[in-house]
Amino acid sequence: MTHVMKEENAVKSEALHWFVTLHSKEATEQDRQAAAHWLAQDPAHRAEFEALGDVWRALDDVKDLPAPVFRRPVSASRRAFLSSGLAAGFAAAGLGYVHHRMAAPVLQETGIGEIRSAQLSGGTAVDLDAGTALAAEDHGGGWLRLRQGRARFRVAENASPLHLKAGHVSLQAGAGAYQLHLWKHALAVSVQEGEARLAHPHAGDLKIGRHQQVLLEGHHWGACQQWSPQTGNAWMSGRFIFEDQPLGRVLDDLGRYRHGKVIVMEQALLQLPVSGVFATHRPEDVLAAIEATLPVRRYALTDYLVVLRAA
Repeated sequence: MTHVMKEENAVKSEALHWFVTLHSKEATEQDRQAAAHWLAQDPAHRAEFEALGDVWRALDDVKDLPAPVFRRPVSASRRAFLSSGLAAGFAAAGLGYVHHRMAAPVLQETGIGEIRSAQLSGGTAVDLDAGTALAAEDHGGGWLRLRQGRARFRVAENASPLHLKAGHVSLQAGAGAYQLHLWKHALAVSVQEGEARLAHPHAGDLKIGRHQQVLLEGHHWGACQQWSPQTGNAWMSGRFIFEDQPLGRVLDDLGRYRHGKVIVMEQALLQLPVSGVFATHRPEDVLAAIEATLPVRRYALTDYLVVLRAA
């Protein structure tokens, strides 16, 4: 991190401290005088302080967001104060990761940052990425459903055929290795080995084979693309590899590796392309890179609530 970046981060941290302090019911006259002195020291101080005010006002338009809870620290660091005060309010309101059970029987489920491999009945093995849920379909028939997250299915030669659903997509396949990656508004299906038959009620049917990938957005299949197992399976070795991935999908993936919530104030930002290689156990590095390389400002209001808005 450069000296300039360190100074900018220090100003942001100080601005957040004074913003929280002045909005606390326990703020004293001494606090107000000290804040006024800090604001008068440098125009950058006031600009950062006023930007935080803009963020809070903009948050009024975000659905299901509770009012901030300000508490004055007694003898704790600012980070600890923000985590135990504001973060507790947001976490209690359900803004963090919700580890919920599905209506259909859940066969396998992973939590934040957890990767798991399991053997399913019928001779298929599955590798589940963090924040992934795999269920059995209500109507039976041996169908599985990927409810959320990402999973790789390894079907042995003598195994039963794979029957899998994700969203409105149905997949049928024999021996081979297949990966499904489900985001909020898209689905990627990749084939490492074998052939997958895909069906969608509006997008239609198609087949993809070895080292191919297809993306479904809305009700439309994208063009079939070449797929690299080294890149596509990087999550299994603890790496995020993003290649011009829209910011919205990057944040979906990031949300399965960090506690809390990232709120994007402008929808247009969700389409910004993100590229890079990151360690999955250091998700904050991704947010730092987003701010450093994209026209985006990051406001870490607490350890559990980050706001991104246009720079």
